[in-house]
Amino acid sequence: MIDAWSEGGKNIKGTLIGSISAIDGFEDIEKIVLDYHKNHVKQIITMDKNDSTNIGPVHITATKTQHSDPKCIGFKIKGEKTVSYIGDSCYFEGLENYHKDSDILIVNNIFPRIRTNADKRINYHMDTYGTLKLINQIKPELVILQHFASTILENGPEKEAKWLEDQTGIKVCAAKDFEIFEF
Repeated sequence: MIDAWSEGGKNIKGTLIGSISAIDGFEDIEKIVLDYHKNHVKQIITMDKNDSTNIGPVHITATKTQHSDPKCIGFKIKGEKTVSYIGDSCYFEGLENYHKDSDILIVNNIFPRIRTNADKRINYHMDTYGTLKLINQIKPELVILQHFASTILENGPEKEAKWLEDQTGIKVCAAKDFEIFEF
């Protein structure tokens, strides 16, 4: 993404916001943003949970997650609309409090309702039941599911989205690669 927006480093611009571990690495977790790409952005903001920053009129707060990466974060982004990105996390009591009053909820819904034994060995990732709890507590206008594991892709993420929509009465979309949502 950085390479695309900077045209291979020819047009240095933009702000990269990420977790400590993603930008710099943390303990045994390797960074995922290469130094080469760090040189292609105008500004880098490294955030930990509960940190906040403003970019123009947009206010961004890093939110708590539960993940094997202790520095993993989500985001609550307040502009004309409030968009919450849950990040890589399983559902935990209180997660909804970080995303209250969000108009749009973006969820890394990794696993479907029915998880395989292999899926069950992977902790700290959201399944459809966790997403259902979040939707019922936050009541956003729109929910976008993304970041699917192979089991949800095999079963059809659209089926999970439809089930969630039927359960909640709230519009739920299963994102497709390269899909653009306007809101």
